[in-house]
Formats: sequence, structure tokens, C-alpha cells
Amino acid sequence: MRYQGQQIDLVRRHTGGRAVLHQGELTYALVTSGITGSRRDVYQQLCQFIIKGWRTLGVTLTFGDGGRSYIKNPNCFASATSADLVTANGYKLIGSAQVYRDGCVLQHGSIRLNPDMALYETVFKETAVSPPRSSQQNLADIIHHLVVAAEESFQVQFEPQSLDCQEIEEAIKTCHQALARPSNRT
Repeated sequence: MRYQGQQIDLVRRHTGGRAVLHQGELTYALVTSGITGSRRDVYQQLCQFIIKGWRTLGVTLTFGDGGRSYIKNPNCFASATSADLVTANGYKLIGSAQVYRDGCVLQHGSIRLNPDMALYETVFKETAVSPPRSSQQNLADIIHHLVVAAEESFQVQFEPQSLDCQEIEEAIKTCHQALARPSNRT
């Protein structure tokens, strides 16, 4: 698919799930082990830092309550399930997914901040719903509040570091390999 002369790439996530347009958003990823409970319990435990971080920004988030009707729509943000975080007016702000391997869990998600509505409508062939004003805040502030909430929730201290040359080369190589596979592009 092309939009305004630009190729839109399709990438399949290890967690599966429905389609996410990665534009005008902030993404997050967590990898951990040792958390007990059902998959839903683990998911809800890991989401607490997001809920807490947004609360400090004045945005109340709760888990969605949608049923399984979402399966019929390929667009992740078209409906909210109990595995999504929604604002007080029901807007799905955050969609997340998990995969479990060897006693570890990877959870990652997309936080919709300022999506290009025309692009969204072109890709999904449906009318886009604009994010509420309360979620449209300064990106640096959002990141700061989420990091502080994660540090408090997980009782850790993050130390930002740049990637070294080898890590950058490995990331580039992995991207090239992924993009070379015919199934990853539309």
C-alpha cells in the first residue's frame, strides 16, 4: 500500500493480534519473568505503571470491557477489549499484546497520541476517531511520567544508555532481513 507516495510496510508481531498503524504514537515493551497469576492477572499487573503514569498527567485509564466482536475487525483500535486501556469516555488510548516463552513474558503496546486521521482512514477504510484532548500532551512529559511510574511500580532505576556500534549494526541487519521477506510488505 502507498500513501502520499510512501510505501507502508506490514510487519507481523510475535504476539500476533490485529493491525496497528505505527504513526503518531508512543510504543512500549516490557520483558520480565517471575510474575505469578493468570495471563490476565500478569497483564493487569504490568499495565499498572501505564495507568499510574497517565493518572499523574490527569488522564484516568481503565481496562476496556468489549467482548470478542473485535475479531471481525482487523483494526486493533476499532474496539476495546478487557486487555486494552481506555479513557473515561471509552476512547481506546492503549492497545497491548503479550507472548510467553520459556517462563518469560513480552508485553508491548501502542499509545495513540496524535494519529494522522487521513492516513488512518486510508489504511483501514473506516472513519477515525480523534484522541481526546486530555491525551494530547507533550511527548517528553508523557515519557517522563511513564518512566517514573515504571520505576516506582517495578522498584527499579532506569539508566538511559546509547546503543553501541555493534548493537546498531545488529538492529540494522535484523531490519533488513525482516524487510527482505515478501510477507512483510504490502
